[in-house]
Amino acid sequence: MTYFLGTLLSYILLYKYVAIFAIIFTGAIIVPWPENTLLLASGAFTSQGYMSFWAAFATALVANILGDLVGYMLTAVWGYRVIKESHIRKYRTVEKLDAYLREHAGITILLTRFVGTLGPIVNFLSGLAGVSVRKFLAFDIAGNALSIGIFLIAGYILGSVWQNFSSIADTLGWIVTAVAVLGLVVRLFWSKKRA
Repeated sequence: MTYFLGTLLSYILLYKYVAIFAIIFTGAIIVPWPENTLLLASGAFTSQGYMSFWAAFATALVANILGDLVGYMLTAVWGYRVIKESHIRKYRTVEKLDAYLREHAGITILLTRFVGTLGPIVNFLSGLAGVSVRKFLAFDIAGNALSIGIFLIAGYILGSVWQNFSSIADTLGWIVTAVAVLGLVVRLFWSKKRA
């Protein structure tokens, strides 16, 4: 375990729900914390009686939803103006990405809740693409509830041996990220070739 991760874990042990909220909220906006590992550890801490499982779940869920909503609103309110002034809209890849997200917004939002690194990017793109707040929140809440619940329950079940599985959680997250990015690139390239 790295010193950085150890520091974050000690904050969770010391400040419990405040630390969980701060870490998950900032991670949902853009800071690349190892959220899945921290949720796994938090689940293990709940099994050892350091904190309540349901309070940890509720704190992480509210923090993630609020952080996702901030990222979404930033681009929903100011994103188009920034894009228009920087002339980014003229690139076909940006147009195709926008069209893809409009067509597959729900499943994209839902699946990226399991991968911390892609979540903030999809939040920004959802606001920029004009996905409705209602649709964004519906899939965001469902995805966050599932992902947070899975990692907390896994940590709770694993208990004191959670560290043996933390690298697996991180590796799976990176694999899902790589597959998602590769799939998107192939889809964009394939549609460009066909056109």
